[in-house]
Amino acid sequence: MEGVFIWNPLESEQQPRRLSEDTDLQTLAFSSDGRFLVAVGIKKLMIWSVEDWVQIYKVKRFMDFGPTKISFFTTKSTNLYENKLIVNYGGITVCSILLEFAFEESNISDSAIEISTKTDDEDDDEVVDANREDVSPPKGSVL
Repeated sequence: MEGVFIWNPLESEQQPRRLSEDTDLQTLAFSSDGRFLVAVGIKKLMIWSVEDWVQIYKVKRFMDFGPTKISFFTTKSTNLYENKLIVNYGGITVCSILLEFAFEESNISDSAIEISTKTDDEDDDEVVDANREDVSPPKGSVL
């Protein structure tokens, strides 16, 4: 079995649930508040809401080398959760990508959006619902 799977180790009868069939994902991390799971590989980055395991972001970007570290932290002000994710890629050169996104607390599980970069030539991924008006688009930058 390849991809990203979730399961409850306390329930022996439960079968693992596949979140993604992508085989190039190399690193996983939960957000500091436990509300999000991120998976990163050479070609893409995906984020799921842990509440109901809905994929909320997918960023497609080709890197020449694999991810080495993920730093994921969340701040909360009033009802808005602001999240910052830093992914370090290693190889001959070192590169870091910063992704920022925000959600209203009540709309985390209802929100989803796909972000494509200029290097995205593939169009074979499943469609991700992006019809929520209250989702702030993530801002990404290469450091």
